[in-house]
Amino acid sequence: MNSATTKVSLVLLIGSLGTGVHAFQSNAPSNGKPAEAARTRRDLTFESVSMGEIIDTEATDAGFESFEAGKAKLAFTAFKASDGEVLTVQHGRFGTPDEASRYFHWVIQKRATGILNQGSKLDKNGRVIGVRAEVVVKLPGASSAILWTNNQHFFVVFSPSQSDAVELEKRYER
Repeated sequence: MNSATTKVSLVLLIGSLGTGVHAFQSNAPSNGKPAEAARTRRDLTFESVSMGEIIDTEATDAGFESFEAGKAKLAFTAFKASDGEVLTVQHGRFGTPDEASRYFHWVIQKRATGILNQGSKLDKNGRVIGVRAEVVVKLPGASSAILWTNNQHFFVVFSPSQSDAVELEKRYER
């Protein structure tokens, strides 16, 4: 798979995600920690298979812009996990932490079908650095997503496996 093909398919995917999808709040505890953190996990490795940039046209139309003036532009990296799953990480840098948080909440509202866990994103020292959620999505190749902000940065991991998404999120925390 070359990155040009991936870029085009992701742009089309992003443009179609918001149709008829609504989020709901669960009664799950909201401590900002992964819901599957107590599960022991086998050693999992991730290989980067493609990278590129996308423009989230729906978010751009809604008035969001990253550091690409007038556009909600995000970088993406597709990974193949050692268990065979394919995961995609998207990252965008916004002008302020508030704008990244606003985009985070907008993405949940427009693209999640359920919220499993939502709370604060903590750094290694337990300080709040943003917001975090584990959500259910209905996308080709993904049923789970983990979204978080770290100051003005927004991240999302799309995966068919919630536990794989949690493991990949840990790699981004290092």
